[in-house]
Amino acid sequence: MIVETWAASHPIVLERNERKHADITHDDLEKRASSTTQKFVVAHHIVGNTYPYTQADWKADIQLASARSIDGFALNVGRDSWQAARVADAYAAAKSLGTSFKMFLSLDMR
Repeated sequence: MIVETWAASHPIVLERNERKHADITHDDLEKRASSTTQKFVVAHHIVGNTYPYTQADWKADIQLASARSIDGFALNVGRDSWQAARVADAYAAAKSLGTSFKMFLSLDMR
């Protein structure tokens, strides 16, 4: 109901968008899809919940994620001093597996 109300009160915006996309063909979409860069699926892993983790725990998490078609982890890192060691363990575990699993930091320093 809200969308219908908005659409009824904004016909010019909708008309412009319809014209803008009306010229796009299926072939255009196929070309665009084949020329785009590879996309990755990542999971947010909260390092603050990994205090007792060892490299073996990280390996298990990486293997489980990989088995579920997850390409990497965004490692959510906070202020706790011990978290740097867990991040180092995570990277070491990923490297030891010899896979293309990705990791990057997501800083949460509040």
